[in-house]
Amino acid sequence: MWWWRKVRPAGISDDLRKQFERYGETIIAHALATAPMGLYGGPLYGLLQREHQAALDWLTERRDIHQRREDRLEMVEWAILIFVVVGVIVESGLARLVLAVQHVDDLEKKIADLERENADLRAQIPHRNKDASLGEDTTRVLVQIFKAEQIVDRDVGNMARALNMDPGVLQYHLDRLEETGLADVTGGNYVDGHIYWGLTPKGRRHVVEHKLIDPDKKAR
Repeated sequence: MWWWRKVRPAGISDDLRKQFERYGETIIAHALATAPMGLYGGPLYGLLQREHQAALDWLTERRDIHQRREDRLEMVEWAILIFVVVGVIVESGLARLVLAVQHVDDLEKKIADLERENADLRAQIPHRNKDASLGEDTTRVLVQIFKAEQIVDRDVGNMARALNMDPGVLQYHLDRLEETGLADVTGGNYVDGHIYWGLTPKGRRHVVEHKLIDPDKKAR
């Protein structure tokens, strides 16, 4: 890396380097420090007297190598620290993500429970039964239409007179029959203001199945 200590290699021979390495950095450094005091003696001091600058260069090289190793170890320590910090952050983020997913699941379950509860409540609400039993006057209108042999007998005005019923009240009962699907408008003479009604198949079935007329009396 660019910030690591750059090693300044000593320009010495391999044989001289081996001699320095045999004594070691500490002894060479101590010998260089005490040499100016006149404490010469032995082969090492003779070597250093001849190769004083080479020994200094070799020690500089060794110091640079050690410092470079320290720089590399420091970088590894920083890398480990960063890795640990990033791991903690990622783990914390994953934990929050897991909690968020669990929260979403809980909300979905609550929504499903509410939907089922609403469905149950809707099922308990009484619905208006359009096929419920008709009132007496509505049944009279139904039977009147059923018994009418001519189309004119199914005119609103004629039925009102036959049933002795106010036209507005009759229209109410006709609307009731239309709501239940028992009767419907079949035509009209709009020039003269006649509107004709007729039973649907459901209406005729209702009259017969509920025995609203006496079939024998109709046959006679």
